[in-house]
Amino acid sequence: NFGVFSSYLTHGLDTIKTQQIINGGDDWVTIRAATRRIAATGWPSFFRGATPRALRLAMSTVIVGESTLKIENFLTRQYKL
Repeated sequence: NFGVFSSYLTHGLDTIKTQQIINGGDDWVTIRAATRRIAATGWPSFFRGATPRALRLAMSTVIVGESTLKIENFLTRQYKL
């Protein structure tokens, strides 16, 4: 699933964006803070919570896909499409 891969790929950037919003949106302060955080805690700290996010995305994809199939099957039987 490409969505799961992309959620892992972009999770670090989303973490930075969230910190930027929390800190009032000052880009330079956020970039400095992100650099300091990388130096202090390492890259893995930017990817905490990535697995639950990817699992949520995968499950929602399954739910939407199955719902779409059931609706298509219903409409096909109901209206002989």
